Amino acid sequence: ARPGAAQAARALAGKGYAIVYLTTRTPLFQGMLPGWLREHGFAPGTLHVAQTADERADPARFKAGLLAAYVRQGWRLARAYGDSPTDFEAYAQAGVPKERVYALKRRGDDQCQPGAWQACLDGWEPHLAAIDALPVP
Repeated sequence: ARPGAAQAARALAGKGYAIVYLTTRTPLFQGMLPGWLREHGFAPGTLHVAQTADERADPARFKAGLLAAYVRQGWRLARAYGDSPTDFEAYAQAGVPKERVYALKRRGDDQCQPGAWQACLDGWEPHLAAIDALPVP
């Protein structure tokens, strides 16, 4: 886990935001994800993992489809975080304005991956104050 990631998820959940985790990790890593999230202190949330090779082959379509289903159920997607162009593509397809999308630099990179996001974060810790300032949903 990146430093501050679990703290950020807990801070968002503590304010009343529902946490949704989306991943297209390979099946080898999927089974361990719920335990890994708990072990590393992440806030409880709904975890969606790609189930098929087709879903893993097009992460943006998989994630956008899930997010669109939430929107159809009346959810407002308050914030979106990611570190890959497919994340940002999915958020855009789901209608999340770039002003509510945050990119995280990948380890060893000096810039964020391309996409529609409002801020490129070096890590979670500097962003914690912004999360604390968010209104209660």
